[in-house]
Amino acid sequence: RSGLVELQTDGGRWTPIARGQALFAGQHLRTQNLSSAELIFYDGSRTQLGPMTEVVIEELNAQTSGPRTILLAQLSGSTDHQVASSNDPASRYEVHTPNGDSKAKGTRFHVAVSPALITRVDVDEGIVIVVNVNVTVQVAPGQVTTVGPGAPPTAPAFHVSGEGVVTQMGAVWRIGGLDFHTTDTTVIVGNPQLGDRVSVDGHLAPDGTRIADVIVLVSHASLNRFEFSGPVEAIGKIGRAACRERV
Repeated sequence: RSGLVELQTDGGRWTPIARGQALFAGQHLRTQNLSSAELIFYDGSRTQLGPMTEVVIEELNAQTSGPRTILLAQLSGSTDHQVASSNDPASRYEVHTPNGDSKAKGTRFHVAVSPALITRVDVDEGIVIVVNVNVTVQVAPGQVTTVGPGAPPTAPAFHVSGEGVVTQMGAVWRIGGLDFHTTDTTVIVGNPQLGDRVSVDGHLAPDGTRIADVIVLVSHASLNRFEFSGPVEAIGKIGRAACRERV
């Protein structure tokens, strides 16, 4: 863990968690800004919690043999999952969000829940089953699906991501020289402006258009800076110098 990671007590209070502390089913933990935590299960599976993430351990039986059960409820933020392979068909590794459930066997995937409670699932390895409102999709490596409130998962599409300077904003953002179309569900974090550097995660529409799902401010544009230099001609209450200006 790094930064501030907290565990909720039976009385509802949040208290800092210790590094290496054992966790159990029913416990509720969260990370604060600029903080992260990693959950390491006995079967070898791992879950990485990003900043401002809240998770509940719903069920936990991560035994090394026999059926494994790891059920997490993700209320906010982002998580990365590395699921150990299991030969037992009864094994379960699931991430439940306010909109959509993600089910994996042995795979690597990422889950993000936006402030608008839109769930985004990216898969790096293996297959993840995503379910909502009785609709099921299979997300393959390199693909992403999003799930809005009360909506079925979108058809899996290929994931695109990058980082660059913003030179155009509006319905279409130009980031690092590439155009990304925004939608009503695009999440923009940090209030980036023209000239700022951002990261973007999105997907390809069937016609090849890049759709931005998340745009995050990385750094602000450098402010104009002035530098004066030259020989000093007088010293006193008011100094005088022959100088040149550099912007």
